[in-house]
Amino acid sequence: MDPLTMRSIAERAQVSVPTIYNLIGGRSQVLSALMDAGGDRLDSLLAGSGGGDPTDRMVDACEALAAVVEPNAAVVTAVLAEGVAAPGGGDGLFARYASVTRAALADARSSGLLESSADPDLLTERCVALAAGAVISWATGHRNEARLRDELVHGAMVVLAAQADGDAQTRAHHELDRRTRRLIRHRSAASRRGVPRSSKAAR
Repeated sequence: MDPLTMRSIAERAQVSVPTIYNLIGGRSQVLSALMDAGGDRLDSLLAGSGGGDPTDRMVDACEALAAVVEPNAAVVTAVLAEGVAAPGGGDGLFARYASVTRAALADARSSGLLESSADPDLLTERCVALAAGAVISWATGHRNEARLRDELVHGAMVVLAAQADGDAQTRAHHELDRRTRRLIRHRSAASRRGVPRSSKAAR
């Protein structure tokens, strides 16, 4: 992957480097703005998916996060690596993902689909941490988009299944089992190709 420099950003935007500094600011401001734009894209992908089963809502959030991340690996990697904004903080992509996840978990608890002792904020922090790890692994390692989606959903379902009750627990375990089988297939396929688990970065 090409390094995300101010020059490369300017070339992609077809403007000069000084223009970017004048309009937006330095590199960290540019990265924050790009992540905010990613958050807007996530919102648009999830428009109208606010109600219903928490499992479906969390899967939808993971799929939308992957859809935004996949064409923007350099930006997301730079933000996570440099700590421009903590995952889940501010108003960027991971903050929007956290907001959607928190809402699904809070609604699940109020509907009796989560254990009464479950803390949506704590569970959301776990989901965001697992999502950030999956994104970093994808962007700097395996670069398999299907595996990224499965890892994102798998992490969210691990968190949900541990605290869910009744039908929500059944659905979460079903989705968790399905994604686990898919991840095993991804890793088996990588092994057959002779690709280590953390394959060449910057492909």
